[in-house]
Amino acid sequence: MFSGSSYVTEDLSALVERWATVLVVASTQGVVTGWSHAGERLLGLAESQAVGRPLSALAVDPGEVERALDHLQRSQTVRSVCLTIRASGDGGMPLFMCLDAQRDRAGVIREFIATLRDLRALAFHATPP
Repeated sequence: MFSGSSYVTEDLSALVERWATVLVVASTQGVVTGWSHAGERLLGLAESQAVGRPLSALAVDPGEVERALDHLQRSQTVRSVCLTIRASGDGGMPLFMCLDAQRDRAGVIREFIATLRDLRALAFHATPP
């Protein structure tokens, strides 16, 4: 069962578990606090292995993720950053990562939500030129 965000209802949680995209919740310090089961299917990491680790540890180049998180924390206007990373496991699988800062009404970041998609799966659905 996906855990981490208080905003996830049971119905939404069931949908997320079947989704082909990994959904990750991270604290304001960038530490993983929630992990969907798709992470185990796509990246080989169980929730127990992912929770408590830095979000940046998912990337071959952790600095990419750290810079994106820093950019979101410093900006009051930028709500999300999307980047392509190589996963630290599975031989550097190419991933599309979108990071969203969940802010309260005062603009203070409460948590980060990251979605991870396997770019190999996206290429399969691309239409040729």
